[in-house]
Amino acid sequence: MAATDALYFAMRRGRTSPAGTQAGMSRSQLELLAPLLDRDSMSVSQLAGTAGVAVPTATRALKQLEERGVVERTRSASDDRLVLVGLTTAGRTRVVNAQMAFRARQHAVFAE
Repeated sequence: MAATDALYFAMRRGRTSPAGTQAGMSRSQLELLAPLLDRDSMSVSQLAGTAGVAVPTATRALKQLEERGVVERTRSASDDRLVLVGLTTAGRTRVVNAQMAFRARQHAVFAE
């Protein structure tokens, strides 16, 4: 049981570490934006579903990220009801940097 407790503690410490803060991104923001590294844009509902959060939660987070220049939101050309979200050039760099920082922190935690 002690080994599983140690593993759980290490995982929690890695999840809550401030490793991505130099990139200005929380773990939940990173999980919301990571799928955009492989695509030009996605709808808010697609991003919310991928991250496992409710659409209003994703909308609030994306609004904050848009204000910081990480993402840009646009209306779909084919459907005015659909809002598409894409990473800005600076946002893409920040997401990549945050991913690298989180992975480095996780590696350090599990190496202990």
